[in-house]
Parts: sequence; C-alpha cells; structure tokens
Amino acid sequence: MLAAAEHSVLLEVAERLIGKHGLPEIISPPTVGLIALEVREPIERIRFRLGDVVVTRAEVEIRGGAGWGIRAGDDRAGSLAAAVCAAVGDHGLQGHEEVDRLCQATADRIVADDLAEWAELAETIVEFEELD
Repeated sequence: MLAAAEHSVLLEVAERLIGKHGLPEIISPPTVGLIALEVREPIERIRFRLGDVVVTRAEVEIRGGAGWGIRAGDDRAGSLAAAVCAAVGDHGLQGHEEVDRLCQATADRIVADDLAEWAELAETIVEFEELD
C-alpha cells in the first residue's frame, strides 16, 4: 500500500516518524531502475511479460528495524518515505498506527476508485436476449 499511497500524504507521515525517531540510517539510497511487468491473460490465465517499468527503490534502518520502499517512476523522496514508513510499521515502532492508517486509507481509496470505474463501465454493458 505504501507504493500506491498519495505522495504528499506519504511524505507527511514519514516526516512525522523521522521527528519521533531521528534520521534513519540509509542502507540503500533511492535508486532508479527497471522491473519487469508481468500480467496474466484472463481466459487461459497464462502469464506474459508486458514490458519494463521505471521504479525507484530505497532501504533504511530505524532503531534496528529495516524497511524498504518502492515507488513507480523517478520518485526518490517517495521511495525513501515509504522505506521509513515500512521500517516503523513492520517493526511496531512508535507511530506504527499512523502507518497502518495510511495503508488502510490507501486500500480504501483503491477500492473506491475501482468501484467508480466499474460503475462508469456498467453503463456500456450490452445485454443480449436468447431467442428460441
């Protein structure tokens, strides 16, 4: 969910967590690279490689807890913020409730967006009747 969280909200949460825990130790600085995007064909359920996607990845350690983040595109600040949130959230450090709320809000937003998209598509459904 941290990969899909709204950028500005993610940065705000990470800044508050850094205020509580201090600056993290950077294990792997934000690095831009490519990852393969695989999809599954819906009928035969065969996986195939659609192409490569640009992502940014970072890894940090806070109070002995490591966390890593990955974000689409060239988002160095976002990947670092996601790594901070992951370190705090995954290890139950002070402020992990805020990370949990961010993840839940992101999941809720994704569901709402999906429902809105399906509602828009429902208007275009063509129904056929069988004739005997």
